[in-house]
This record gives sequence, structure tokens and C-alpha cells, in this order.
Amino acid sequence: MAVTPEKLERYIAGNCSSEEKREVEQWILDGTADLNLPVSEEEEALSEVWQRLSDESGQHKRTRPGISPAIWKIAAVLCIALTVTIWTMSKQGTSVAAPRSLVTKKGERKQLTLPDGTEVFLNSESTLKYPEGFGTSSRETELTGEAFFKIAPDATKPFVIHTAKSVTRVLGTQFNLKCYPGDATSISVAEGRVSFSAKGSFSGAVVLSGGESADLREGQSPVRHNMLPSQEMAWMENKLIIDNEELSHIASRLERWYGIEVHIHSPLIAGIRCSGTFINQPAEKVIKTLCYSTGLQYKLSNHVFLIY
Repeated sequence: MAVTPEKLERYIAGNCSSEEKREVEQWILDGTADLNLPVSEEEEALSEVWQRLSDESGQHKRTRPGISPAIWKIAAVLCIALTVTIWTMSKQGTSVAAPRSLVTKKGERKQLTLPDGTEVFLNSESTLKYPEGFGTSSRETELTGEAFFKIAPDATKPFVIHTAKSVTRVLGTQFNLKCYPGDATSISVAEGRVSFSAKGSFSGAVVLSGGESADLREGQSPVRHNMLPSQEMAWMENKLIIDNEELSHIASRLERWYGIEVHIHSPLIAGIRCSGTFINQPAEKVIKTLCYSTGLQYKLSNHVFLIY
């Protein structure tokens, strides 16, 4: 049976039958909740729905006009996420269980499977935290560093990833999320759809589909950009891509990638930009190539690379 706006309204109000509830959740899980709207209209719709949900929760008392069927499609998804969020917040202060942590060191990468079946590929110098009982009532995680996620579908429990700057909400999809301290937070979607927003500002969320990327800087809203998702995910194939980056930033990446120390002799050369692609190459060969292309030199002493 078709999922109508009236059925969604009953679902959101909690007045639908068990059969209708199953139909709506399966409709979301199947990925058929396609809005067929331009990106700008879809993001505007997200903001309107969030405002509508806030109004109905008692934060605002003014009367609003009716919402279109397309808006109700988004509302069905957001209602589930909102319910889980409220439940989680209500439990704060009573839970004493320490979160579980998955950690990688510099030069280390790990592949793992969470209790809900979600696959995670954790890049070097990264930490993923999740609570005891993860997947039972909610799927909330916290990430520092970089990871590629293959989310196990579950329409009743959205998968939420918190970082220092952002919140990512999904139902079942594949994407790369990078949030190293000091760098912009970026996301690249391989498959499915993702809601990506600044922390504490869901109204500014962007909805990304497979093949799309966005980044987020401190105090700003997410911005779409033309960076290829395949480039962002190259690290999973042990491919190091340097794309017109400053030497100081490259040094930090090399330290994280190889678990080494890289020092730059003078601030005068720290801003020199370099590019290159390296597949399964040792650290010294990468540094030698970069120095050759920029006219710089390096030396290795006591396991420390000095570029000058």
C-alpha cells in the first residue's frame, strides 16, 4: 500500500496501527522516500520540518499553514531521530556505564563491526566511542579522527555520529567522515543519503546523496564542494593523495599516516604547496619525491625527518 501524507501524519502523532507503522518504517528503510526536489528546496524543507516539530513540542505557540506531502516524507524520518534523541537525553544523568572506545595509533588502521552489524574502517590516530548496549534502543556514536562507515539499515534507530563540530544522521548508507582536531570536518557519501549539520544547529543541515561531499568549519554551516568522494576514501586502498596542500599540513598527515616525526626547518617554507599520489610507498620515498619537486632537501636522523 502507498504511504500517504495522512498515514505519515498518524505515524508522527502516534495514532497509526501496527500495520501502518510497519509500512512507514519499511518505506523509509527501502530508500523509496525520495523527495524529487532540488537540493535547495530539500534543505529548506528540512528546516521547515524541524521548526514544525519544535512548534508542536510547545516551544512555539503560533499557528502554521499545512505542510506539503513532500515535507511529511522528511518528517517521518526526522520524527524517529527526534524520538531517539529525546530518549537519550532523558537517560543522561542516570547512566553510569562508561562508553566503549575503539582507538588507532599513528600509522595504524583497523576494520571492525559494531554490535548492530555496521562496518567501520578506522583510519590512523582516530577514536570511535559508543555506549554500552549500543543498538538496543539507539545508535549514538562519537568520532575523533577519520572513519568510513557501512551503516547497517534500521529504520527505527537512526545511526548518529557526533564530532566536535558536527552531527551526522543516517538510516543505512556508506560514507567517509573526517574530523581531525584543527582541520575542517568533511563528509563524502558513497551510497545512500546523509543529513549533515553543525553541532547544535540542525536547521542548517544539508542532505547529501551518493557522490556528494561537504565540509564544515568552526562557526559556519556545512558547505557543498566539488571534491570527489573517491579521493576522500582513497586511504582505504592505502593510497595517499596530496592535492595542492601546504607543506606544514602535509607534514602532519605524514606523521599520522606513517607514525613518524616530520619537522620543517623554517616557517618560510611551511607554506609551500605540493601535490602527488603515492600508493603503498614508504615514508622516505614520499618525502624524497616532495622535496625533489619543490627544490627542498631532507635528512633523517634518529627516526626524525627534517625538511629544509
